[in-house]
This record gives sequence, structure tokens and C-alpha cells, in this order.
Amino acid sequence: MDAALWGILLAIFASLGNILGAYLTFVRGGLSHRVLLYLIAGAAGYLLAWMLTDLFPHLISERPNAGILILAGYMGIYLLENLFASHAHLPDGENYHTHALVGTIKDQEPLVSGAASWAAFGGLLLHTFFDGAGIMAGYQVGLRTGFLIFLGVVMHKIPEGASLSSILLAAKHERGMVMRCAGAIALSTILGAFSALWLGRIDLGIAYDILALSAGMFLFVGASNLIPATQKGEYRSTFFLAVAGVLVYFCSAWLLGVFGLHEVH
Repeated sequence: MDAALWGILLAIFASLGNILGAYLTFVRGGLSHRVLLYLIAGAAGYLLAWMLTDLFPHLISERPNAGILILAGYMGIYLLENLFASHAHLPDGENYHTHALVGTIKDQEPLVSGAASWAAFGGLLLHTFFDGAGIMAGYQVGLRTGFLIFLGVVMHKIPEGASLSSILLAAKHERGMVMRCAGAIALSTILGAFSALWLGRIDLGIAYDILALSAGMFLFVGASNLIPATQKGEYRSTFFLAVAGVLVYFCSAWLLGVFGLHEVH
């Protein structure tokens, strides 16, 4: 199958995780706090292992300016989270993502202003756009890179959708609006993939640049959002899930080698 078709199909598949994560917050009992932390821990371990041992060295060997673009991606998400809304923890035991962009915290209850909820939505639109762009750019760089980035994206898609849902619900938005917004961030993932496909066909170097920007964003998600969410000591088993995420990466990379999926330039 053509790498471009792989990229589009897997970006579509990954985007469904956003919708699923948002929908599960409405299911009776919702996603438990413990389950979300487990998903977050596993995704964090995978992302960090993959980026530090594989993606970053590969990017820097191919593109001398990759370090600057990785930093730009990291700082872009950092500034987005800190300029447009406050970053705060939600109360323990809620069926919410462990972090959310919120307006204020008062009496241990999340009070999310309308502006803060839309700022969070805008931030996720940008982030999910680069989720899709990263998947496609990865497949343009090589089948192995594309598949590994797809796994990293799909592992944090359900918590991402749950995060959006929790923010919008805390801002008193209706269920229909929440699901439409979840659909929008899913669509943003697909649009990111098509955009990267077009740009990468103009110049493969652009695909590397997109991948480097995406890598910086993934570094922020893994190291600055997901890992801190698992360090509160609520469940000791989250440590083992983070380690399991690392092992998932190494096992995936090994299996790709066994089945002959290597970089294609």
C-alpha cells in the first residue's frame, strides 16, 4: 500500500480516539480517574522512549535545523497553554483528565470560563492538526517512522478527547456541543494529514520540518503534561504503566524490524 494512503487511513483511525474519549465521558460511570491515569502513563512512557532513543537522533542526522524546530514546537504548545488560560489540576476523583485549561479554581471546584474553554479547544485544534501532520510526515520519511508515530499519537487520543470533554462540560456546554467539538478536533487531525501530504510532495525536506515541529509538541505532551500527571502518587501502578509504555515502544520497533518495515527515502 502507498505510504500516502497509509498515512491518511491511520490519521483517520487515530482521530476516532478523540471522539471515543469525549463520548466515554457520557457513558454511565464515565472513564474512571484510575483508567485515565493508566492511559496517560502508558502514552507518556511510549512517547519519551520513542522520541529520545529514535526520533530525535534520526531527525537531527537528516536535518541540521531539526533541534530548532523541535524547540519551536515545544515552546509553541507551552506558550499556548500559558498565555491563553491558566493551567490547573482538577479535583481528585473526578471523571476528568488530570489537567485542564481553566479560568479559576474556587472551593475545590473547577469553574471554567467560556473564554478559557474555547482557548483550550483552540489549543487542541492546533495540537491535533500536528498529530495528523506528524503521522503523514512520518510516512513520507519512512514506513517505520510513520507507524511508530501513529502508535504514539493513537495512545494519547482517548485522554485528549476526554480532556476536551471535561473542560467543555465544566464550562457548562451541552453534550451536543461537546461532541461537535470532539468531531472538530478529529477533523483537524485528518486535515493535518492532508496538509502534510501536499507539502511533503513539494519537498521531502518540508516533511522532515513538519515532523520536527510535531516532535517538539509530543515532547511537551509526554514530558510536561503526561508524566507530571502520573507523579501525584495516587496509584503506584501508574509507574509500571509508564514502564510498560517504554517496553511497548521497544517491542514495536523490534517487530517492525522483524517484518521488514524499514525507512524508505
